[in-house]
Amino acid sequence: MQAGKRTRRAATAVDAERAVREYLKHLKVSGRRQGTVDHDQDKLKPLLDEWSEKPMAAWSRTMLEDLLHERSWSPSRVRQALGVYRRFIAWCRAVGYRCGDFVGEFKPPRARPREHREAYSPEQCRRLLNEARGHYLEVPIALALLTGLSRADLRAITWKEVDLDAGLITRPRHKTGTRLRLPMSEPLREVLLRHRHSSGPVCAGSPSRTPRFTKHYIDYRTGPRCPGAAGITCATPPPPCSLPRGRTWQPSGGSWGTGRGASSRCGTCTPTTSG
Repeated sequence: MQAGKRTRRAATAVDAERAVREYLKHLKVSGRRQGTVDHDQDKLKPLLDEWSEKPMAAWSRTMLEDLLHERSWSPSRVRQALGVYRRFIAWCRAVGYRCGDFVGEFKPPRARPREHREAYSPEQCRRLLNEARGHYLEVPIALALLTGLSRADLRAITWKEVDLDAGLITRPRHKTGTRLRLPMSEPLREVLLRHRHSSGPVCAGSPSRTPRFTKHYIDYRTGPRCPGAAGITCATPPPPCSLPRGRTWQPSGGSWGTGRGASSRCGTCTPTTSG
């Protein structure tokens, strides 16, 4: 062999279950979060269910298209699965396992069609922040509007990660662990100063800490929903976890309020005692 010339290792044929098992082990030892490992395992499971009897070198794009057609996944799930499959294929090539490029240049569907995308106008943002002032949802609404943090990050962010003097939020992204450095706008800094604590979660002390509640009112694609007085309404009532025991919200004027205390803020809901 000539000096300085690399030799290419021959690819090895292994069964799919072994390859997936070693790939997940690689994620764990490389320091990936357990949530990421579980996410990739969930997306690779359908391949083992459908293709485990076939050699990985024979996996093809046609097989992938048939799988997606049979499963009828949402556009968002398809995009997530394709990302996992591309990483799995790249890892197989790096370790010398034979695996067909069954993704290739496959283009996933849009999570939301372009014509269905919505964004709040500056006036809507201003009205929403004004209506949320003093409400227990003021902090998560301001963070969602002015930083773009995901629901998981909103529930996990702590005051130790918020530097009000420097005007900076520094924290690892909940899913990937990627370090975020988010500058604060002056309106956000003013909201956080009024709710400032020395430690603990930033969004503590309200039902917005629960996943179900936060998902209803803060959507990471379209931003916060409600209060109704801001001109942004919800099509469904608040989930039970946001209501006082034995009480329900009844709409007045065609829109739902923001749960406990909404009637005093926007007038779109009135509390009634359930039977």
